[in-house]
Amino acid sequence: GDIGTKKDCLQISWPLRILMDAGVPFPMLLEAYQTLFEIQQKESAGAGSPATYVYYVSNICCVLVQWVTSVRSDRKKGENGTSSSSVVQLERTSSRILLQIDTYKSSLESLVGVMNDENVSNIYSTFSELEDSIKRLS
Repeated sequence: GDIGTKKDCLQISWPLRILMDAGVPFPMLLEAYQTLFEIQQKESAGAGSPATYVYYVSNICCVLVQWVTSVRSDRKKGENGTSSSSVVQLERTSSRILLQIDTYKSSLESLVGVMNDENVSNIYSTFSELEDSIKRLS
């Protein structure tokens, strides 16, 4: 599977769209969304609603999909050997991102029984496709 076909199932929130359009670098976006996610987890002491958890993880997934899509696009354009900053940033952080994806996937697996939500399985499969893409790109 190709994440290009899956990204339609994940709706990009308007705040994320505005930040991306403004040119905020992907590592900063990812860190911001992960920080929001961690704050939410701490405040709810792990007892937050599954829907809220899925919302935050979905946003993180969206950032990664956009980042990988951008890297692919930059790679196609940049046949002259120069790497764009999004390519370099992904290469630098890929091992950490892959570990985080693994953690999110494990958490989503635990929600499958709790939430009969197609979005959970869409996010899970998108994370799996992201893993493959990041391994190939880095």
